[in-house]
Formats: sequence, structure tokens, C-alpha cells
Amino acid sequence: MTAKNSTRYHNTISEFDFSSILCYNGSMFSKRFFCVLLFLFSSLPFFARNVKIGYYETPSFMEGAAPDKKKYGYAYEYIEIIAKKSSWKVEFVYGNWNELYKKLISGEIDILPGVSKTPEREGFILYPDYIMGKESYVLYKRKSDATVNSTDVNSLNYRKIGVTANTLMDTYLKNWTTQRHLSADIIYYSGEEELNSALANGKLSCICTTNNNVPLSSGFAPLYILGSSDYYLSVSSNKPEILRELNQTLARMTKEYPFFIETLQEKYFASSAYNSQISIKGTSAKIRFRKAISENALQLFTVSFILVIMLSSFIGIYIFSVSKLRKEEANQRHQLEERLEIQNAMIDVFFTVHLIDLKTYGYTTIKSNEVIDNFLGDEKKSDKIMRSILMTLTTEAYLDNVMNFINLSTVKERLRGKKIISTEFVGKLNGWCRISFIPVHYDIRHVPTDVIFAVQTIEDEKKDEESIRRLSRTDQLTGLENQNAYNIALKNFDESKINDNLTVFAMDLDGLKNVNRDEGYEAGDEQLVAVASIIKSVFSETNKSFRIGGDEFCVIVNANPEEIKLICEQLDQKISSWKGKLCSNLHISYGYASQFENPEHNVSSLYNLATRRMYDMKRKFYENKTEDRRSN
Repeated sequence: MTAKNSTRYHNTISEFDFSSILCYNGSMFSKRFFCVLLFLFSSLPFFARNVKIGYYETPSFMEGAAPDKKKYGYAYEYIEIIAKKSSWKVEFVYGNWNELYKKLISGEIDILPGVSKTPEREGFILYPDYIMGKESYVLYKRKSDATVNSTDVNSLNYRKIGVTANTLMDTYLKNWTTQRHLSADIIYYSGEEELNSALANGKLSCICTTNNNVPLSSGFAPLYILGSSDYYLSVSSNKPEILRELNQTLARMTKEYPFFIETLQEKYFASSAYNSQISIKGTSAKIRFRKAISENALQLFTVSFILVIMLSSFIGIYIFSVSKLRKEEANQRHQLEERLEIQNAMIDVFFTVHLIDLKTYGYTTIKSNEVIDNFLGDEKKSDKIMRSILMTLTTEAYLDNVMNFINLSTVKERLRGKKIISTEFVGKLNGWCRISFIPVHYDIRHVPTDVIFAVQTIEDEKKDEESIRRLSRTDQLTGLENQNAYNIALKNFDESKINDNLTVFAMDLDGLKNVNRDEGYEAGDEQLVAVASIIKSVFSETNKSFRIGGDEFCVIVNANPEEIKLICEQLDQKISSWKGKLCSNLHISYGYASQFENPEHNVSSLYNLATRRMYDMKRKFYENKTEDRRSN
């Protein structure tokens, strides 16, 4: 299916809901009249906003990506809930991930589920305040393939690894293989269905996909975790009104149903190949958590039971009250266990974990550190425990912020309506760290009464973020910045005042297509690397240099007329004197435009002007080349 002819299908998920209107107790005629009015009003189309949502086939996430197929999956049910609460009339637009992502950017669809947030994407699409879910990026193999294993990363050398194009998984995969010096052949696919099929049929050795999208029945086994990120119900940049409604609905949902995301994850993802394995590996941690839960729940139940005996005057009231309290305790314990199950898979990355009672400030240690234990001694109060731990770990520059964050007198209010609150700091021993409060138990007013206090090291995560950010903005062949970095630079220039000496050079490698055809792609790559080398040698590191197309380059500099003249002379000299191993020469056509001669222009229009001048040079080059051939 192509983006141009992808099928559209109207599937109404929600209509205007009059169920809250009170029944009228008048005459039979009035009742019938009311029913007619109810039918007419509920049929009016203007009560529901039409929303176009992208729908792509992904196991357990979105299944049934065709008009005549039954819909199923995490994202489908999530959308169904949100649409009903928002009074939306949904139209599904079908296609693969790449087609639908382009439609989201162009505004052809309003919403696309399952989109991770990156700095580059934030310039083109909108994200709500609440995540849709969290996913890990995992490398899978066929269980029957004994030639690839998790104990020897070099078994992946010279293997074909598949990944969905234009996704954050692609960036994580490139970064992971680069850090481990692996020579893997990365093959791109348009969607999860095509990707999984290629691995099952033996066309690939491994695939990189999420922890949620590979069912246990697939015959695939997880090898390595490459990273993780949150994903969102992303919104087209020209539909801020839909984003506003979505945020309002998600805020209500978070307050009314704090565990609805966890419930959906358990329903659709618990039996995936990855999550099933994690569940087995986390059993011992789960036992420790549940022991702490049971001790706290027993204390709460005992206090409640004594209060009921003292206050109950009649046996009937006593029995009713105990029954009701037991039911509430069971529900609360069930919610607590559900919440902690989500944390079990993460426990190994925590430096220290404590369960804190916000009423008494007492605590239960779930995971600790021998050095911290020796330092704390027999301290019983959680506020002093946290202060002592963080005074030991935190550098001076972050200490005030950290002390304010762990203030237990305000944590209830800060956690209201939220699943977690966190802050980050630089530690004295372990570099970057993150501290978090996670509510696990609520009273009848939905105010947190018990929370998890956790400290974890995130130094590797910070390094990975920086590495991924740099990798996503770098052209891998030439080492220059890429098209993404160029787009971000243009946006930054448009939002700030331009220097009078700002000059834009547009460059084009002449004859690359002929070199690739006649001499081979290695020769073409040699010339592209040579262009980058010439640019780096002529322009200083403070200038911005980009490869923005196959044979197109751009440099943004601050230079006065004399400096521009010198740059052009150096370019001409470097180009004419270059000789390679596979090619004897090359030619670069270039043009430039400066702010001082075009004060009304922005950077984009300066580039357009420089491009026109570059094509003037290119035309003269080919005219002279034709005359040279005729003279011979």
C-alpha cells in the first residue's frame, strides 16, 4: 500500500452521550416526546468532532489494518476510550508506518499513535502532556538459530538486521552497533508485519523492534535491550484544538482511572516474547515487593478493624463495615500489586528503593546498598533516611533542588493525578542520578498514602542520549551535519537576529551520477568524502557545514567581502589540485549570498539565491566541457 492510495475507512467509535440526562416522570405523551427528542439530538453529527487517525498493522498494538478486518490491540482500545471521552467521530486512515508518519507531518491525518518524542520531531508534530506508554527496543533472533547468541555480541558481525525505517529504533540500533564496532548490514522495512515476516522466513538474522510487538508464539527470542523511550498519541501541528481536547481528556482519565494504562498493558502485552521472559526473571524481586506490601496492608487492616469494633453499636453495622473495609483493602492491594509489577522489570537499575508511609514517615527497605546501610545505622524515619542518603550522594550545585524535591510535606500534592515525579542531579560517585517518588497506595479521596522512593544511576542513559542526538544529526559517510541538523539550524536562525556578515554557500558535486555508473559507488563515495574534506579544510570549525542531499552541500559562515574572496580562492585551489585513488579529479559548483548585500533576506532565501548562482557556475562548467570534447 502506498501513501498515495492508502484506503480510508469510517469507523465511528463514539457518539454524543445523553445517558446522564435524568428520566422524566410526566405523562405518557411527555415521555414519548422526550424519547423522540433524545433520538433526534443523538443523531446530529455536529456533536462529534471528526478526527482522522492513522492505523498501521502491528501485533498486539494495532491489528486489523483494513476496512473489513476486526480491530484489536492496545492502541485501538486506547483510542476507543479517548474518543468516547472526547466525543470524537473517528475515521481510520490505513497504511504502513512511514506512509502515515508523512501524512501526519503534511496534515493529511490528525493523529498517529505510538510516536516517540525526539527534538527533531517536536518541530513538526505536537505531543500531549501525558504518555501513551513506554517501550523498550529489543534485538530478537529466531529461537532455532544457534549461530546468534546473547553471550557473544560478535556473533552479530556481518549479519542482516532488520528495522522499521524512520523510527527511533533505527537510531538506537545504529548507535548500539557503532559503539560495539559491529559490521552489520541494516535492512529497512516499512512496518512491523513485513519486518517480522522477514525474520520468520530466514531473510534476516535479527530484527530490532519493541518489547511489546513480538508475541510469545512467534518463535523469536530476545537477545539484547538497546534502549527505551516513552511514546505518545501524536497530533498534527495544524490541529492544536485536538491537542487541547486530548490533554483535557487524558487529565480526567489520569485522575479517575490512575491505572488504565497499566491495565491495558497487562491485557495486551503480558504474553509477548520479551515481557514473558522478564516476568520469570523478576520473580525473586516480586516476592520481596509483595512481602513489603503484605506487612503494610496487614497493619492498615488491623487499625481499621479495631476502629470498626469501637464505633459499631449494632452487629449488622459491624458486619457490613468489616465487609466493606475488606473489599476496599483487597482492591487497594490489587492496585498496589499491579503498580509494583510494572516496576519489577526496572528494579535492577535502582541504587536504593524504599517504601514510605506518608502518614507516619515510616519506611520499609526494598533494595539498599551496603555502604548506605552502614552510614544510616538504625535510623527509623524516612525523611531523615532520604536526607542522609542524598547528602552523601549529591554534589553541591544540585543539593538545594534535591532537598526541596524530597520534602515529604508537599509530596502528596505534587503527586496528585500523576504516576511518578522525578528530578535529576549529578552525584559525587556515580555521575548523573535520578530520584523518583512513585505512588502505590491511595486513600478513598485518591490521595497517595504510600510511595516508593527510588534512586538510580543514569550516567549511561545521559551518554546514550547525547550520542544518539549527535548521531541523528550527523551524515555517516562525510561526518558533516545532515538534513535534520540543517532544518534545526534554519529554525534557530529564523528565531534570532541575523549577523550582517552571515553568508550562505550552496555547493554541488558535479557528475556524481556518472561516476557511480561508470566507476562504481566506491568511487562516488570517495568524491563525496573529498568534498567534505575540502569544506573542513577551507571553513573553520565554528562555521556550520551540512550535507543536505545526495550531492548537495551547504555551509553557513560569518565572513566579510575580503574573507569571502579568500574562501573562494582556497576552494578553487583545493578542487583543482585534488586527486583520489579511484578518481583522478572532481569538480564542485558553488555559489554564495550574503546578508550585507541582501538585508531583506532570511537564511532560507539566502540559500535559494546562492543555489541559483551555483547553477550558473554548473552551466558554465558543462558548456566548457562540451566545447573541450568538440575541440578534441
